[in-house]
Amino acid sequence: MDFADLQPGAARNVRIIRLKLSVPQRAREELERSERARFRGEFEESARRLKRSIEIFPNYSDALNNLGTHYHSQLAMDYFYLHDYAEAKKYFKKVLVLDPATANSPQLFLAQIALLEKNEPEAEGYIRSFLALHPNSPHAPRLRSTLETLASKSQSSSSLGQAQP
Repeated sequence: MDFADLQPGAARNVRIIRLKLSVPQRAREELERSERARFRGEFEESARRLKRSIEIFPNYSDALNNLGTHYHSQLAMDYFYLHDYAEAKKYFKKVLVLDPATANSPQLFLAQIALLEKNEPEAEGYIRSFLALHPNSPHAPRLRSTLETLASKSQSSSSLGQAQP
């Protein structure tokens, strides 16, 4: 198949499909074991299995995203209370490189972390990135409203700075 014969965006989809098909069986099995462990509430075992899956196949976007989700969702309360988002961010950012359109939406997790860290420009960038990929998502109206709120906060901050004598 020649990528030049494909519709715009189709070449990227073919690349992602090829990547997913190239995942070794052992890596897939580790991912499945991780999911079973998570279902049983064995979060440390789940993370260990995900890391093993990534060791077998470092570009395994499903395992990377699950590991990011594990650090954000499964251990979210600990990380939120400790304000330690570094582990979740590390894996979500790698997923963005490998598969930005993944249904697990790492942009939304990264935007939430950025907002918690008071980094509104970064959060806005992640939200815009998500909306560019998923303009008809059920989350889109709420995210557009969030962007409007961030823009109005930014405008009022800059006008306050201009109003000084």
